[in-house]
Amino acid sequence: KEYGNVSTTTLYAVQVTVDYQVFRRGSKVPLIPKTSVVGEAVIPRLPDMGTARQIGLEGALADAARKIAEGVSESW
Repeated sequence: KEYGNVSTTTLYAVQVTVDYQVFRRGSKVPLIPKTSVVGEAVIPRLPDMGTARQIGLEGALADAARKIAEGVSESW
């Protein structure tokens, strides 16, 4: 929107929260207890909002997956 010489921008983003635990096969005690990570991504500006939301969600899930991989590898 434009108001005289001032422009405003709308930015949409998505966040996902993923809980995970790591167990050794046959064990009921987790090696890594329940942990939460938050993945975030900006939703791109596209004419089709459905596609834009899908791309944003995929980005947020990829961000969460990277954080899970870091959390698991740092634990060892």
